[in-house]
Amino acid sequence: MSTLRKSQPVVFRFRKMTDEICPMSGPLQLSIIPVSASDQLGPSYEVTVPPPKPGPVQQLTTDTSVERQITLTWKKPALRPECVSMYRISYDDRNITSSETTVTISNLNSCVEYNFTVAPVDFAGEDCEGVTVNATVKEEKLSEVEDLELVEVDPRSLMVRWKPPANGTYCVASYRYVAWVTGDSEVPVQISNSTTDVHVTFVEVFACTKYNVQVIPVSKGNNDGNNMIAEILTKERGEAPIEDPKSAFSAVVAPLMPYHEYNCSAAILNKAGWSDETSAVTFITGEDFPEHPRNLQLVGSFRMIELRWTAPQVKNGIITRYRVHIRSEGARYPNPTYCPEPDPYTSTFDLHEEDDNTRVGNWNNDELDHKISFLMPYTDYVVQVAAATKAGLGPYTEMVSVSTLPEKPDPVHEFLEYNVTLPEIDKPYNSTVSLTWKIPCNLNGRLRSFAGRFVGFRSGLEHNLDWSRTLEPGEDILENYSLTEARLEPEFVYNVSIMISVDDVADQSNATFLSFQSPAGIPVIDEEINWGTVNVMNAPNPTKSAMISLADIIFEFNVGSIQYVALLVSERQCQEDPKPQRNLSNEWPEVLSWKSAIEAPCTPQYQTTPKQWNPMEERRFRGRSDDDVLYVIGSETCEAGQEFCNGPLKPGTEYALIVRVFTNSGYSDSTLQIFRTDSLIQLTIIVISIFACLLMAFSLGLVILWRTHKLTIPPQTAVRSPNEEPADIPLKSFSGIYEELIQSNREKINKEYQAINFYSEQLINEKVTFFVAKENERKNRYLGIFPYDGNRVPLECDDIVTEEEDEEVNDYINASFIDGYKYQREYIATQGPKKETCFDFWRMILQYEVETIVMLTQTVENDRIKCYQYFPRFNQTLRFRDVAVKCTQELNLSFYQKRLFLVSRDNLTRPVFHYHFLAWPDHGCPASASDLIKFIKIIRSERKNLALPVVVHCSAGVGRTGTLIALDIILQRIQQEKKINIYETVKQLRSQRVKMVQTSEQYAFLYHACLEYTTRNNRKKPKTSDEESASSTRSNTNAPGSVAAKSARRNMINIKFPKYVHSGISNVKSYAPDDVEANT
Repeated sequence: MSTLRKSQPVVFRFRKMTDEICPMSGPLQLSIIPVSASDQLGPSYEVTVPPPKPGPVQQLTTDTSVERQITLTWKKPALRPECVSMYRISYDDRNITSSETTVTISNLNSCVEYNFTVAPVDFAGEDCEGVTVNATVKEEKLSEVEDLELVEVDPRSLMVRWKPPANGTYCVASYRYVAWVTGDSEVPVQISNSTTDVHVTFVEVFACTKYNVQVIPVSKGNNDGNNMIAEILTKERGEAPIEDPKSAFSAVVAPLMPYHEYNCSAAILNKAGWSDETSAVTFITGEDFPEHPRNLQLVGSFRMIELRWTAPQVKNGIITRYRVHIRSEGARYPNPTYCPEPDPYTSTFDLHEEDDNTRVGNWNNDELDHKISFLMPYTDYVVQVAAATKAGLGPYTEMVSVSTLPEKPDPVHEFLEYNVTLPEIDKPYNSTVSLTWKIPCNLNGRLRSFAGRFVGFRSGLEHNLDWSRTLEPGEDILENYSLTEARLEPEFVYNVSIMISVDDVADQSNATFLSFQSPAGIPVIDEEINWGTVNVMNAPNPTKSAMISLADIIFEFNVGSIQYVALLVSERQCQEDPKPQRNLSNEWPEVLSWKSAIEAPCTPQYQTTPKQWNPMEERRFRGRSDDDVLYVIGSETCEAGQEFCNGPLKPGTEYALIVRVFTNSGYSDSTLQIFRTDSLIQLTIIVISIFACLLMAFSLGLVILWRTHKLTIPPQTAVRSPNEEPADIPLKSFSGIYEELIQSNREKINKEYQAINFYSEQLINEKVTFFVAKENERKNRYLGIFPYDGNRVPLECDDIVTEEEDEEVNDYINASFIDGYKYQREYIATQGPKKETCFDFWRMILQYEVETIVMLTQTVENDRIKCYQYFPRFNQTLRFRDVAVKCTQELNLSFYQKRLFLVSRDNLTRPVFHYHFLAWPDHGCPASASDLIKFIKIIRSERKNLALPVVVHCSAGVGRTGTLIALDIILQRIQQEKKINIYETVKQLRSQRVKMVQTSEQYAFLYHACLEYTTRNNRKKPKTSDEESASSTRSNTNAPGSVAAKSARRNMINIKFPKYVHSGISNVKSYAPDDVEANT
């Protein structure tokens, strides 16, 4: 506690702790105790400190769009908003409180202006400074008048009085009233007019007459309310005899019927009786107002209403015209807030018999009709009709409502593209675009759907997408709609259209268009693709430079056009090799220049090409866009001071080269390419002399051999001689021999695989003319994977009609026939289909009556496309030109999926089973050999006709494909001969397709799978796996002929391929993995 002397001022300061907490939540009570000089305490004094007051609210606004209510909205005070405990809203001697900044006040009187004050209330409960706003409640439809009453004031006067309507009392501007007569009496209408009073008096009314009076309230907006009709029968009047002693007199005879012919005579009565009547005088009473027309009916049409009605029952004269009153009640579709309010439509016009342009019929007939055109579609209208004689206009009919029919809507409003997302790195391309639009001002019907199309173009490619958005029944119609489309392809310029459909109208609105470009993706250089070569000896100075040849594949990516290429070089063996990078950025990545890197003892990675180098321009300049791009690394002296210089390399040094490829969205690096510069040699002259001598000697030797016809290529032999090749292994000895083979880190197995590779290299001289043909380049997925001409799978193309004139259709597909254990050409090994080869793939399936497809890859692995999605999902259909593929069944099992496709072309439909193994990594082996064995046995057990080929594919159609085919053949031989020879099996496969069983790991996996199969006694077949013989004997002249079996161990069945076999799908069994294991 602090002690203050009398002379010291007392100041209390309150510090604000946060922006959300008021320093005082109520009045602060302080006790002040004086202290004497001797520190004696005196009597205390109580002091009250009020809490701080907040400022006035901000931006107080009103919303009067809803009938009989007003919504107030405001923002918190700018000054001390944290000190507001609540808000007090005052109006019309009433007040309410709220803790929110929005309040809706209901049950207000329509058309009444209210004064609202909003004041913050502090924590002491006191009101602070308020803000006032005025607002008028929205007009509502008037109800009928209250207590309509007709009172006969005297024998000739009739008073009509009423009370204002209950709904919209304050919205009434006037009252329209009409009086007419009904019943047997034919008495004219007295009056039709408007008044602002709540009463009106009719004079000179007739006795014993039934009067009807209609009163309609009219709002300040000139809108009619509901009508109210009342009636009264006037009293009867007594007779008054005429007593007139004069010789002549006159009298008024009333009431008479209007427009009637009367005969009038007179007689005199005296005490003796009545005299004879005078001669009759004939006269016709004058015309009067007619009754209202009857049976008014309306039929809505397209921007038109057809009226039909019947003439008044009591005409009271000759009908000279009809007056039609039509008023719009508003459109049946919403009017958006950004559109102007439509002008209220009201029209009153007369129809005359003598006017041929408006004639509605013979006026002597009771039935009449008329058409009103040029109205708004899908809009409510009310119509009244009145008849007129020369005396004037009679009363209107009751209001009848009708709606015009809907029609084609206007185009959408403000069709905009507001967001295009960039693709994500290390993920498949997934850019999206978001589009927004507003409904038109003239929807002209009940909104049903939006539909449109994305038409995309890029460098001769086309990508089209259809989209639609359909409203559910009863769904509210909004002003703003949006669409997010995620099926974009990279770097396409899309023209997007949108059209509107409304219910009961066949035509859509005119299309509205917008254009945008999807972003490019991040390029990926596949490790299996030969993107280029590095040749030091072709460089101008092999000791300080290297020649780079960039293949055409570098510049063709499906993620978009390649903008730039950068070559990055770093020294090896003195530092870690740089890792390839991928990045999503429009900025040029940070990288060293030659001048910065050459100063280091070990040259780090630097860029040797100019910034934003575009080799494609050089290709176009040469006029050969398919030539490789040549670039010499180390060809500059770097004296000009440019940002990135192509300085010389170090002699005798090993370098790592990375190719960095840029699109508009980012960049990606290739794998490392290693090269070494040549060493400096002082005795250059000696070397050149020796080289010249050797060259001369070699040339002389070639000439001699050529002259003696001895220049022949000797047959190549394998690493082993034939008698050294691995022999068959008896089944009972396999486990022991396997242990020997895997010793010393599988050295013996690796030597076997190396021998197979050496043998395969000798086969490269096989003719591969179809693979290297220019027109077939686009059909090959990888450069080094090709079918031999001798056993390639040819396609029929006589009945193929090209969709584009420049598109060549031929018989080539990257697929090879592979012999099985018992049947020739039992398998077709092929690459995973590309987008442009899907049609060829399904042509092959139909042509060779394939019933089984085995797929061993995923469509995308490690963010790289391995196979195009050539098949549909369950209950979907894909079309490839005139071939339709429908998926009718799909089973998801533990390690594979099974599907049934119905493949149709022309009048032919064939069932095809699809087995998709899910757990086999690229260039690797399955984690479970037993799963693959089960998978192979399931396929063989469920095949209906073993004589028809099985199509097997992975990505390239050699590694995983060759391993599965080899294992299937090996397992069959174990069943039949109890022998194993993996070396011979793979060697035979290599003679039919390159690189079958592509890696040494896959070769070793075959040994492991055989051990798994033999040790588990897993050799029994499922019960339904009896082999079937070829069921068709018809030959096909267009199919390739049979080939001789290459194995001398067994006789093979020579299979011919019939052109058409209408095989069914009955009696086909399916096995789950556990079922197969149970049968073994």
